Amino acid sequence: MNEKGQAYSAFKLLIAAIIAMAILGILVPIIMQVMGLIKNNPTDKTVSLLSELVDKPGTLKYAKDVSFDDANPTLSGTTLAEKTAVASDQICMDLGEFSTDSSFTRVTSTTQHIITYTGSGKVVDLAVICNSSKAALIEDIDAYVPELLTMPEPLSLDCDLCGVSGDCCAIILQR
Repeated sequence: MNEKGQAYSAFKLLIAAIIAMAILGILVPIIMQVMGLIKNNPTDKTVSLLSELVDKPGTLKYAKDVSFDDANPTLSGTTLAEKTAVASDQICMDLGEFSTDSSFTRVTSTTQHIITYTGSGKVVDLAVICNSSKAALIEDIDAYVPELLTMPEPLSLDCDLCGVSGDCCAIILQR
């Protein structure tokens, strides 16, 4: 037979295998996340948003379906500061719509906020917003409050650890 035809068939088979692997590479993580085998880590998602928003003052972004559980029970200002250009005393956190959920607590020190979860597993959304000063951040949050909270409880965000000047970011838990 013709040798050119055989090489062409092998090449087509190789291309089909590469395309199949690419499709599997895209579909497998999606399927695993839907089945609950891959969970969004709160620290990783927050680091991603903080890195993006620190240079975009007044922009509100969300991390959807973040899992607090035994493997990821804490969101710490110090840990976030190690992985971003934002200092731990420039990150304020609020329990938001989970302020009445006893499985979530917020600890405040002079240099950071820490959110801890003591339950068996909870999926939340995180709202993240940054601005160039504490006063500007509070103004932004006041403007976004109807969007930030779907329940009638007032937001009790405490950003006193942010200085008067310098970047200040807020992380708020949502349902």
